[in-house]
Amino acid sequence: MVRGAFERGRLLGLGLRVGGHLAAKRLSFTLGTGAMAFKLGFDEEFARQSPGVLLEMENIRRLHAPGAPAWMDCGAVPYSELFNRMWIHRRSIETLLLAIGRPIGSVMVSVLPVLRLANRFLRARGFGRRAAATSGEDGAGELPRAPPPDGAPDSSR
Repeated sequence: MVRGAFERGRLLGLGLRVGGHLAAKRLSFTLGTGAMAFKLGFDEEFARQSPGVLLEMENIRRLHAPGAPAWMDCGAVPYSELFNRMWIHRRSIETLLLAIGRPIGSVMVSVLPVLRLANRFLRARGFGRRAAATSGEDGAGELPRAPPPDGAPDSSR
């Protein structure tokens, strides 16, 4: 995906180096007049200096320069305290489903909330693509673990 974006001229990369060592890196994809954040990573060796935060601040500064994307989705969850302080301008995104006059469309739009509720109910009980947490020996919820690779010690116990 990253290579394809690079080949199409749709990849934005920003890095922070300290003494020649890469301390943080950020990748974004351009989309028309805007951009979408993809990955932000940093070297744990520099964690106390917050290189990811410093790089994000530089990214925001560069977004205000001429020729920069007109908008950027930082990709953070709405309740991220850090990103809410850095990205002060937010837009809400909503999905609307409208029937366009055909009777079957009106029925489908009317039934959709019930189908979504049934879907959530079934997934919470372990049905569907995402299985619910399984109960461990102590009765506490525990996610299933993948077996260790051949020859690797099992450190799950």
